[in-house]
Amino acid sequence: MKLRTTYIAAAFLLACFSASAQMYSEQPNSPGAGRPVTHQALIKASEDGNDEVPTRLLGGIVTVQLKPNGKVKSQFIVAKNDGAIYTCKAMSSGFKGGTVTARFVGYDPAGDGDAGFYLDNCTTGN
Repeated sequence: MKLRTTYIAAAFLLACFSASAQMYSEQPNSPGAGRPVTHQALIKASEDGNDEVPTRLLGGIVTVQLKPNGKVKSQFIVAKNDGAIYTCKAMSSGFKGGTVTARFVGYDPAGDGDAGFYLDNCTTGN
């Protein structure tokens, strides 16, 4: 019975998350594949008022100086109050921030909060 309850709760949470946020992910033929992208370009694109604008940058390579967000272990910021939170899909063991060069693989529109930018792998010195 406990396993069934856990399964139902997990399915409910997944359905709620899927319905509440539209996430854009890198595709095999993403327009920005392999091209350099700056933090400022991501911020500007997310502020343009069109949620799909940053998708043209998906697959691009971004280099940023990440600092812990203080809320979630895998989330980082570049500067307070700049409207962006970076989430690392994978991280090296013990990663707590620093200069990262990674592929921009996803975007979650800001709505009323910060825009979410997803990086494929956060590790210093790569």
